Amino acid sequence: MIRDKARLDAILIRIVVAHALVTCLLFYLTDVYEFALVHDPARMHFASAINGFLYVIASSSLIYLLLRRYAARVRHSTAELRESEARYAVLIENSRDGIFIQTGGRFAYLNASACAMFGVQSPDELLGTRVVERYHSAYHDKVLERIRIINEERRPVSTTDEKCLRMDGTSFDVDLQAVPFIHNGENGALVFFRDISRRKQAEAEMEKGREFLAAILDCIEDGVMACDQNGILTIFNRSTRRFHGLPAEPLPPERWADHYDIFEPDGETRMRMEEIPLFKALHGTEVTNQEMIIAPKDAPPLHILATGRQLVGRNGSKLGAVVSMHDITAIKRLEEHLHQTQKMESIGTLAGGVAHDFNNILTVIMGSCTLLMMKTGANPELEPFVKQILDSSERAAKLTHSLLAFSRKQTIKPLPVDMNDIVLTLKDFLERIIGEDVHLETALSPNPLIVSVDRGQIEQVLMNLAVNARDAMPNGGGLRIETSLIEIDERAVEPKGCSRGVYVLITVRDTGFGMDKSTRGKVFEPFFTTKEPGRGTGLGLSMAYGIIKQHEGTIEVSSEPGKGTVFSIYLPIRQKNGDDTTMNKDLRLPSGNETLLLVEDDDAVRALNGDILASVGYDVVAASSGDEALRLFERRPDDISLVILDVIMPGMNGKELHDRLKLIRPQVKILFASGYSADLLLQKGVVPNDVNFLSKPFAPHLFLGKVRDLIDQ
Repeated sequence: MIRDKARLDAILIRIVVAHALVTCLLFYLTDVYEFALVHDPARMHFASAINGFLYVIASSSLIYLLLRRYAARVRHSTAELRESEARYAVLIENSRDGIFIQTGGRFAYLNASACAMFGVQSPDELLGTRVVERYHSAYHDKVLERIRIINEERRPVSTTDEKCLRMDGTSFDVDLQAVPFIHNGENGALVFFRDISRRKQAEAEMEKGREFLAAILDCIEDGVMACDQNGILTIFNRSTRRFHGLPAEPLPPERWADHYDIFEPDGETRMRMEEIPLFKALHGTEVTNQEMIIAPKDAPPLHILATGRQLVGRNGSKLGAVVSMHDITAIKRLEEHLHQTQKMESIGTLAGGVAHDFNNILTVIMGSCTLLMMKTGANPELEPFVKQILDSSERAAKLTHSLLAFSRKQTIKPLPVDMNDIVLTLKDFLERIIGEDVHLETALSPNPLIVSVDRGQIEQVLMNLAVNARDAMPNGGGLRIETSLIEIDERAVEPKGCSRGVYVLITVRDTGFGMDKSTRGKVFEPFFTTKEPGRGTGLGLSMAYGIIKQHEGTIEVSSEPGKGTVFSIYLPIRQKNGDDTTMNKDLRLPSGNETLLLVEDDDAVRALNGDILASVGYDVVAASSGDEALRLFERRPDDISLVILDVIMPGMNGKELHDRLKLIRPQVKILFASGYSADLLLQKGVVPNDVNFLSKPFAPHLFLGKVRDLIDQ
């Protein structure tokens, strides 16, 4: 159409130029003709008339053509304007956005979408009404100000998130843009607005979904974090913040490293960026159970197992990466505790073995001293030395008892015992444990303090407290153990867990570091320890607490940083002492003339016990193994009155020999002797249930008395 208009304009220009040339030529020829006919007036008038006629014809034709062209253009422009108006009217009427015109703050036009949004059937229902009435009252001031700006300042205005009202009073959210507009000669505005209620609802649902997802993630104990394809962190749950020691308020990812460090599993080597699980996952490397240590600035380090992978869309596009982090700190601690427990178990096994062998040695020493005193008589020169050997043997026997308690080879057996005796017996052993730079002092009650306890377990408690005190005094210090009698009545403050009555109070006091309130509240918890890794299991005090509770007592702790620690143990008092552990040195020994079978794999013990038995009249048949003893018994089963068996022997052990002997002669009498306790041997099944048992080391008078009692039964 544009090309046709240009072509027509060019034709008109050429016609106008041709008309001008023809007119000039015509006037020139007419003048020439007039000069030729000047002598003839009639012809001259005729030529002038012809000239005028031709001019009129040419000019009229040109004017006609020009007017026709103008009329065509007017008609064409009018048609285009009408077509444009119709097109825009169709667009406005069929627009999904609401469109209205306001003049003077009132509706002057509304399209169909605007009517639908406002809930009217026809624009006539709103034409002439105030625009502000169709807005929620909370927005009236804002709407009036916007109308003023448009009408007076002629500036466009846009706004988001306003609420309009339908005719039924319900509201809907809109985004709005208004531009100055003149309608029927009046200043007004053309307003475009869109119902965004669904979008707002979708956003609310999306926000609710995000909150729901965040709530779910926060309930997960594992840390979860995700980043987009640019590495910007977008999701991280509460556990992630806890792992990294991050504050609750928003924090840019680039500042996260200000609050924590990441180390390799050794806890010393800083992890390179390329090895961080999220970085590896973002770059396409799948991470499975990668171990690392996160060390917050103001919290203990955490052992973490990280698993992550890259996030990929359905079309294969890279969306980012996600990593989950599992806290294995407790597992690591349990592993460390297990290792420590295994070490302690190994040490305990070693201690138990040493104590067992030492018991055999003590048996030889004590028996030899007794025989020596019998042979020398009341020799005033030798007797003090022999008694000193016996006294030392008794102390050594108590030391082996402590070793067996340490190795947990003693079974729980509460017996009446003097607490002062336990402390005195344990003192030498404790001095070896705590070292020379810690001074051990005891302050014991002048009166016997009889309690019903398992001696080994109470010794274990005191050893644990002594070891803890030593660790709290790395540069040396003082350890004091006190015993006293205390009565708890209505006038006294009852220790937690103690009822009214009379108690033995054992106080263990050190001059070490001390503890703050938080630490004091956790000292009796299993696996809690303030010692550095590898130096403690965290079980000592919890075991002490359990042992004292089993004995119907109470243990309490008082301490302050820098002022040492005091442990107070309360145990119920007993009225009499039933633990007679003093070896009788009376040389009047039970005797007999029966035949005895002595089975002992230790040569020294076998020889000594044989001499002791023979010295009082017994006929002794000795064997160094179970097989040899079985052969000897088979030769003379009816002559042997008693079989004395060691329990643990190479080859055939004591129980196996016991069973074989019973098959040969069911009524045979058997006495077991061992450096281990009978209860432990029963648990391991190496002695029968109906056992006659004598624990090593034993004094000769106890040994011979037990033998005589069994023979006489």
